[in-house]
Amino acid sequence: MCRKYMDKVTVIVPVYNAEKFISDGIKSVLNQNYENIELILINDGSLDNSLEIIKFWEQKYPNIIKVYNKKNSGVGKTRNFGIKKATGKYITFLDADDYLDEDFISQMVKMIGDNDIIIGGYNQVDLNHNIVFTRKILPNELSKFRQMVIWAKLYRSKFLIDNHIIFNDLKVGEDITFSLDTYINTSKVKCTDYSGYNNVSNDFSVTKNMDLKKDLDINGLIKNLCIKSTKGNFIEQNKKQLEFFFLKLFTNYLYDKSRVLNYRELEKYYKEGINFIKDFYQKHDMNFSIMYNKTEPFNINLAINIVIMSYKLKFSKILLKILIRKYHVK
Repeated sequence: MCRKYMDKVTVIVPVYNAEKFISDGIKSVLNQNYENIELILINDGSLDNSLEIIKFWEQKYPNIIKVYNKKNSGVGKTRNFGIKKATGKYITFLDADDYLDEDFISQMVKMIGDNDIIIGGYNQVDLNHNIVFTRKILPNELSKFRQMVIWAKLYRSKFLIDNHIIFNDLKVGEDITFSLDTYINTSKVKCTDYSGYNNVSNDFSVTKNMDLKKDLDINGLIKNLCIKSTKGNFIEQNKKQLEFFFLKLFTNYLYDKSRVLNYRELEKYYKEGINFIKDFYQKHDMNFSIMYNKTEPFNINLAINIVIMSYKLKFSKILLKILIRKYHVK
């Protein structure tokens, strides 16, 4: 395809203390087999040499790369800044320590059609870029709730701007909130089993460095998401997926909380979260009993159903003690 007929794609990369990884991500964008690309690199107050590195790349490829430098404000506000600066018809997000397969953008553009969002899977890779596992999603619209991260997706820029979709200023869950906002505002979502995004496992991620005891307010996040989902007829259109999604989110972070909370703290967290979800489900005629989602692995289905039954059969104390014994970090 001739370059002038290619729709421009903007790749937005927030950069914070990423000197060890950022060049790999930049090179993966420059090596795309799709030519009409704008790469926006935003230094979010890095304390290492990240700014010098991305400026070097900007000087080398001034027609492709744009570098912005600002005070530290967090990944959400930095991505919002990137959206405002983007000039492409499409937007995709890349984390500073991740990288793309060379056909990622061409494949996503080819498949998006008249949709507002296309969602792909991703590869989890180690620091040597060896694939640990591939998270594929089924190529149907029901799979969108399995992929609540904001990368491995391509968004139509006009859709984001017209609907005022931005990232909230959250320490955790800003990607989940953003994803839900996009799903609420359009039904034109396509899922593909293509996996061309590579997520690098490293010790510098936000989740690993946050204070799990103070920062991980998942009950607050779930309440916020539940309230958002009441917009229009979104619940009615996605009831089964939302039933599973909210409980999956609560269950996943129940395990994380068990690493840092004592029994009484974990019990308080459990009761507050499970009671809110149960009441919300009852109010909106949603199912709070044994469930199965074919787009999710067996172990995820099992864990969620154990949490549900621990409440219904009143063995939550046993479950919480088992979690603390197995996962608590002393």
